Amino acid sequence: DIGVEVGMPATLLTEIKRTVAVVDASLFGSDWLDSRAAALRNEDDAQHMGFETVGQLLAEQVEKADVVLVNKTDLATDEEQATTEQVLQALNPDGVIVRATYGRVSPNEILPDIPAAIKYPEFGKGMNYRWAQNETVVQLRVKVPPKTKSRDIDFNIGRTWVEVWIKGDGVPRLQGKLFGRLRGLDEWLWELDGEGDDRHVGVFLEKSEEGMWEDLWEKPKKGEEAAVHEPAFEDVAEDAHAGSVLGDASQLPLVGGPGRRRGRFAKHRVSADQRFGISSFVYERRRPFSSARLQRLIDGWPLPTENKKSFVLDDLDLQQVSSASSGSPGSVMKPVLRSKGFCWVDSDPLKMHEWAHAGRTLSVLPLEWWWSVLKEDQLNFQVCYPGAKGRYEQCREEKWDYKWGDRRQEVVFIGGPCMSEEDVTAVLDECLLDDEELRDYEARTESLAPPDTYFGIEGLIRQMGEDPATFGKGKGADASPSGTESSV
Repeated sequence: DIGVEVGMPATLLTEIKRTVAVVDASLFGSDWLDSRAAALRNEDDAQHMGFETVGQLLAEQVEKADVVLVNKTDLATDEEQATTEQVLQALNPDGVIVRATYGRVSPNEILPDIPAAIKYPEFGKGMNYRWAQNETVVQLRVKVPPKTKSRDIDFNIGRTWVEVWIKGDGVPRLQGKLFGRLRGLDEWLWELDGEGDDRHVGVFLEKSEEGMWEDLWEKPKKGEEAAVHEPAFEDVAEDAHAGSVLGDASQLPLVGGPGRRRGRFAKHRVSADQRFGISSFVYERRRPFSSARLQRLIDGWPLPTENKKSFVLDDLDLQQVSSASSGSPGSVMKPVLRSKGFCWVDSDPLKMHEWAHAGRTLSVLPLEWWWSVLKEDQLNFQVCYPGAKGRYEQCREEKWDYKWGDRRQEVVFIGGPCMSEEDVTAVLDECLLDDEELRDYEARTESLAPPDTYFGIEGLIRQMGEDPATFGKGKGADASPSGTESSV
């Protein structure tokens, strides 16, 4: 969006349709606890300009990805694989997770759909089938149980309709109205091939007219619901859309009772909370934290110890907490896997602070000015930065308070089954200013505003990471912190 706003040529000619993150299933647990600066982890002098730790950067990349490729699954133990996939699902419930070994993965798994205006697709896939086409023929490949025999397979094929049945199933393995017409009811072939998990039935259909179809299936008209092509796997399809990982589709349980019938089956979406016991909530308040009390909370946060080499899901279990410390702020926060967001601190009232917690690292560091503390000329200057005006307008519309503007606490907590929203909220509320402290805070900060030296030309130089006093004199001032601090 920023590139389009400033007219960068590349952004006017291209569009990012999908982002892919790659994680190592065999090292994910140790990477999650890696508290080194990410820049120190790089090889071959690769540069990383941020100050995140390896664990924080890993979490951020996973959260922003459309697809997460879990590589080296052949080297991971069952526990490492389960930990990796369940944490990924918790961090990014809408992402798609794809397993791989040696980085081998079909482009069809990770690349976005090809826009019809650019090219008609030559192939596609569903939960339990794949298809391919050329100008004259459409080929279907439908997965079937390992012990399926030829006599177990039945078809219902018309000019524009296809059904594939397996004996004993209550619903078709595949069904739907085709995008185009077929040449004739006798102009098709099929074969049963493969063994074990690769057992499948191939169907070859001849088109009535030469040409590429825009899709295998007829597209629904405006206002119509999408047709169900795999009714036996519809529940699983919902989970896959939410980012779950599927094993052998031929071993999945079927739904529906006896008899052949068409139509929609009830949808059922299984959340991360239901599958893994992982849940999340957002902590929101409209008064600042006491920096002293917040610091005590951070100091007592139960981060993994330095001698712990790898993270496992059992680390979120409260049963490992001693009875003496049960109910303490540290024990309350132990089931928290990840927390992130923005907070408002009384010791630095003009700046938003970024709350970032992942693995062995928790930091609360100043980020940028709150919009509501800027003077009019400062605000006019600040919204001129690429992308800033859109963020400001969105904040005014969605987050603005009549008294405090955009100043607020807004932190997302993701945790295991023992995480209690009520208890975590109570611990954080203890860090807020009480009524008397809030009155003193208001009196103390009423006339405060950011210094003008952080705007205009001097502000631009500071945004570049330079010191205005030495800029252009051959001495660059290192204004960047040497590392991430867990302090406020």
